[in-house]
Amino acid sequence: MKKILAIIFITALLYACKNKTYQRSAETFYMPAEWEPHDAIWMGWEKDTTLVYYPLVADIIKSIAPHVRVKIAFDSDSLMQTAKLRLLQYGIDSTMYTTFIMPGDRYWIRDHGATFLVNAEGKLAVADFAFNNYGYPGYLKDKYEGNMDSVNFYLDKRKTRMAKTAGVDSLMAASEGAVRLTTSIIHEGGATEVNGAGTLILCEATVFQRNPG
Repeated sequence: MKKILAIIFITALLYACKNKTYQRSAETFYMPAEWEPHDAIWMGWEKDTTLVYYPLVADIIKSIAPHVRVKIAFDSDSLMQTAKLRLLQYGIDSTMYTTFIMPGDRYWIRDHGATFLVNAEGKLAVADFAFNNYGYPGYLKDKYEGNMDSVNFYLDKRKTRMAKTAGVDSLMAASEGAVRLTTSIIHEGGATEVNGAGTLILCEATVFQRNPG
C-alpha cells in the first residue's frame, strides 16, 4: 500500500511540475533543470596515486564531447600537463576539451563549483555560495576513531586548500564572464535539484546543519 501511495504522490508531483505556470521577468536569473540543453559540462581533475578514477573520467569525456563542450579545471599547470598525457593514453586529444587553472580540490566539482544561472535575455550568472567541506570533519572523526587531536590536525593542515576550494565557483564565474551573485549561505551544488520552473528540492541536513537560524 505504501508503495502504491508513493507512486501516486510522485506521479502527482511530476504532473504538477509539468503543468505549473511559473512567471518570471526576462532579467530574472534562475537555475535551469539538468535536462535542459547545456552549453558546456565542467569537470575536475585531481592527482590520484591509485589512478582508479581516470578511466571513468575518460569514458565520460568520450561520451559527451561530441555533443557538448567539456571544460576541465586543474589545480596547477603541472597537473594539467600530466593529465593531458594521461588522457592521450585513453585516446582523448586536447581538441576535445578546454582547460582552466583554478587552485583548489578537484574531486566533486559539482559541489564546490559554480551554480550557473540564466535568464531570458541570454545572460549568465553564478550563485556564489560559501563552502566548508561539509562531511569532512565527520569523515576524519570516523577515520581516527574520535581522536580530536588528529581530527583538528588534519583540518588545520587542509585549511588553506579548503579556502582555495571555496573560491573555485567565483573563478568559474570570472572565466565565463558571468554575473556573480554572492551569498553567505553555505551550500553545495550536489545538494540541489530544480526543475527550472519554480520547484526546488534541497537536502535538509546539508542546509540547516551548516546554516543554523
